[in-house]
Amino acid sequence: KVNEFVTIEGPTEVCAGKPYVLNAIGKNLNYYEWTRNGVPLPAYNGKASIDCTDTVPVGQPSAEVVYGVKAVYDNNCESDTTFTVTIYAKPTDLTINGIQGPGAMDSVCVGSSKQLSVMPINGSSLTGASYLWNGVGITNQTAATQTITPTVAGIAPYSCQITLPGGCDTTILIDLKAVPLPELSVCKDTTICTGGTAMLYLTAKNNCPAGTTIVWTSTGGGGGSGDTIYVSPTTTTTY
Repeated sequence: KVNEFVTIEGPTEVCAGKPYVLNAIGKNLNYYEWTRNGVPLPAYNGKASIDCTDTVPVGQPSAEVVYGVKAVYDNNCESDTTFTVTIYAKPTDLTINGIQGPGAMDSVCVGSSKQLSVMPINGSSLTGASYLWNGVGITNQTAATQTITPTVAGIAPYSCQITLPGGCDTTILIDLKAVPLPELSVCKDTTICTGGTAMLYLTAKNNCPAGTTIVWTSTGGGGGSGDTIYVSPTTTTTY
């Protein structure tokens, strides 16, 4: 009989906690002894396949596990080999736009654009990641970054399923709030005496959201900030 050297077949990259199977391959084999990182696995003695489930030490993005098998042929000759599997930790720190937790929400003005991007907050690597986005206005589901331009006010949900090497996948969610632009108006034309002062004020229908910056300009080069300003032009001026 002609013997073949034993080999091991199976996945080389696996997500932590995900079961997988390794198989010893070769002709005329009739007995097997398996090891994991050099430690014997007597429960699998005599078996051509081994069921595996591995983890990654806390704080590490990945770890390598080395499986070995010694095979005995019908003529009592032996052959052995090893097989290395890279185990990847499933990330738990991924967010969209750095916002995480229940009710995660970002905002954008109606008619303006907002980018949505997957961001790790504790340094998880996105190397080799694939993406699957869902939501209103998504035009390329597999792009890493999405640009959303809402045309109406309201709240729309978005999700992204990220798949990393080894088959680790997770889905993250965010709501995008489209804020209507306030309808602005200023006080009526005002007449003042030379050297006098006029109070100019702004009103906004739909209100201005918190954090709004208001800047006044004029044909005379002056201006100001805030919803109310006081001016003393020396000639007719438009604000």
